[in-house]
Amino acid sequence: MDRTTLENTLHDGLVHAVTSALTENPHAVAAALAHLYRETDGVITLPALGVATAEELATDGWSIADWDYFDDEWLPAEVTDAVTAEARSSAPSHWDATFQRYLEALVHACRRARATLDVMVVLLDDEHHESLIRAVLAPHEVSLHFPEYDARDAELARLAVMPVAERGAHLVTQLDVFDGPVQAEPALRELGPDAFPALIPLLAVPGAAWQAAKVIADIGRPDGDVLRALETALERTEGSDRNWVARALARLGRLDAVLARAGTLPADTVADAIAAPYTGFRDDAVDPPPLDYRPLADALARFPAYASEVEIRTACTIRPEEVDEARRGLVSPHKVIREHAAEVLDALRVG
Repeated sequence: MDRTTLENTLHDGLVHAVTSALTENPHAVAAALAHLYRETDGVITLPALGVATAEELATDGWSIADWDYFDDEWLPAEVTDAVTAEARSSAPSHWDATFQRYLEALVHACRRARATLDVMVVLLDDEHHESLIRAVLAPHEVSLHFPEYDARDAELARLAVMPVAERGAHLVTQLDVFDGPVQAEPALRELGPDAFPALIPLLAVPGAAWQAAKVIADIGRPDGDVLRALETALERTEGSDRNWVARALARLGRLDAVLARAGTLPADTVADAIAAPYTGFRDDAVDPPPLDYRPLADALARFPAYASEVEIRTACTIRPEEVDEARRGLVSPHKVIREHAAEVLDALRVG
């Protein structure tokens, strides 16, 4: 894949399409490429093109599907067919590198098109949203059209000068705020064990205990106060809160605290705890513990009544150093372990 040829093709096609749109609507002020679909080690597509007036931007924001001008065939499919073919010609790491070169070619094409056209040209992507926007727009344009980034930076600066205890106390009040400038869960994970004093009281709040338990498990490195608080919450919470507390204990290496109460806890609570260290939630951990099927095998052997209840709906992602343990899991006498091992070993990036 010749990057210069690709970049020129993208640039020329973009300029031609936007110029055509401007002849129909000379009041347009922005063009955007978005909806760049791809599958790891699979297909890579052309992003769709939208062209908008100031009124459309004010009404619909950067949702190009809602703009009057929308084109998902502004270049022939052969262009991205070639990119896909190159990306899939070797290992997944080569796919990653090829896709990165494709993104860079799109960035350069947008920059060059901006110099040719009298409109903004923006590249949007859910995964690389901010980095691509900053790559194609001037800083003052980013502030004007994406003010949420300035708001986030200002809030992060404010949090940075807060005393740690005060910061944790503030962040736990934001756990249910999904449109705030800073997302509380990752900020609490970054705070580490210093967040525990603010999270522990939340374990006693119905409807909120589940999230406190999850974040505590994500952070890891619990002390005695944390573990005692979780055990207390296990006995006092109900429903979803209780299940998340049980999962947290298991993820923190204290499945035994749940199994000791197996006779009094609902079956789904115990089953959820047995499965918890192997689910996709492990991927949220600051430092995931090594894959180890022994606690799972031991629980299934000691409590066979729960075997049919234990289900790992979404498996965790493993690291190369965990491949040997996953391979051992393939020959486990327990079906749930064999299935989990097969799923995690099927991940392309394991190598």
